Amino acid sequence: DVVVGESAVWVLAFDRNDRDLVLRVDPHTNQVVAVIPLTLDGYADEIAVGEGSVWVQEVGLTGGGEGDKAGDLFRIDPATNQIAATVPDVGFSVVVGGGYAWVTDRIGDGPEFALRRVDTSTNTVEGRAVPLEHYWSPIGASGDSVWFSSYDARERVRVFRMDARTYEIDAAAPPIDSLYHDAVLDPSTNSILVNLPFSVARIDLA
Repeated sequence: DVVVGESAVWVLAFDRNDRDLVLRVDPHTNQVVAVIPLTLDGYADEIAVGEGSVWVQEVGLTGGGEGDKAGDLFRIDPATNQIAATVPDVGFSVVVGGGYAWVTDRIGDGPEFALRRVDTSTNTVEGRAVPLEHYWSPIGASGDSVWFSSYDARERVRVFRMDARTYEIDAAAPPIDSLYHDAVLDPSTNSILVNLPFSVARIDLA
C-alpha cells in the first residue's frame, strides 16, 4: 500500500528477511529518507494518513497461518519517524479522519463483522462496536462522514456513507454492475474513485 500526507509518501514494504517496514519517501527527491521497522505477530495490511500521524493496521495470523485474526493498530509520528502508540487487537482495515480512526473487526470466530472507533486524542477504542450486515471496506473519513464500499446481494459494487455521529447509513451511490479492486476518497475533488477491472469510476460526493 502507498499513501500520501504529512509532506511525504509512505509505503508498506518488506526487507530481505520478510520483516515489515514503512518507508518514508521525499516526494521532491524521490528518495527514501526514513525506514521504520515494525515488529508484528502477523503482517502489515493497510496504511493510512490522518490526524497528524501515519497509521498501520496489522492482520494477525491464527495457528493455521490464515490472516483472519484482529491485529494491532500502530500510530507513527511523522516528526520522529517512530511508533508513538499501539492500539492492540482492534481490527483489520482502517481509515482516519474527523478525530477518529475507523476500524472494521470480526465478531468472534464467525462471519459477522463490526465497526470500531478509535479516539485519536487518546489512542483508545471509544464507544460500542457497531455490527455490520457483512464485511464493509472503509474508503475514507471526513468530518462527520465515513465512506465504505462493498457488494450487494446481486454482486454489484456499492458505495455508501455512514453518519459518524449516529452510525446510520444516510447516502448511497447507484450500484455499479462490475467487480472492483479498491476505492479511495479524494478530498481535493470531493469524490470517490473506484478501481474497476478495466476502468476507474468516479463518484461525485457533492
